[in-house]
Amino acid sequence: MTPEWLMVARSEQHRDVVDPAEYKRVVTYGVTYDRIGWAAAFVNWCLYRTGLIGTDRAMALSFLWWGAVPLDGPAPGAIVVIGQGAGRGYVGILDAVARDRLVLIGAMSGSSVGLTEHPAADMLGIRWPLSAASPLWPIRSRG
Repeated sequence: MTPEWLMVARSEQHRDVVDPAEYKRVVTYGVTYDRIGWAAAFVNWCLYRTGLIGTDRAMALSFLWWGAVPLDGPAPGAIVVIGQGAGRGYVGILDAVARDRLVLIGAMSGSSVGLTEHPAADMLGIRWPLSAASPLWPIRSRG
């Protein structure tokens, strides 16, 4: 069963939030769009849309200390924090694993919601919402 917040994220895929017609959409994620820093806001918005509590912060690294269950391995819908050096990070919702890369859905650098791939070695943390049912299966690698 696919977690609800992952389905919400997938439904937002390919929205171009720079397009004036779509600008109002990113504001609903909880930020004033400035082309940076909206990855955490998007993940929080997906969680809130399904009745779950996020970090209520616009900082990706805030999900490392979020009151959720740390996971031992990847599961569809897990919240993944990726390190980007110098105290910076990226957060997204795990969609798939492709070999040694994590495929996340979230804010893309720039203007849209979509899929991004990150080396599994760059993962700083992987979390599961406390009030959500535990993941029932490990994710299978694509490829």
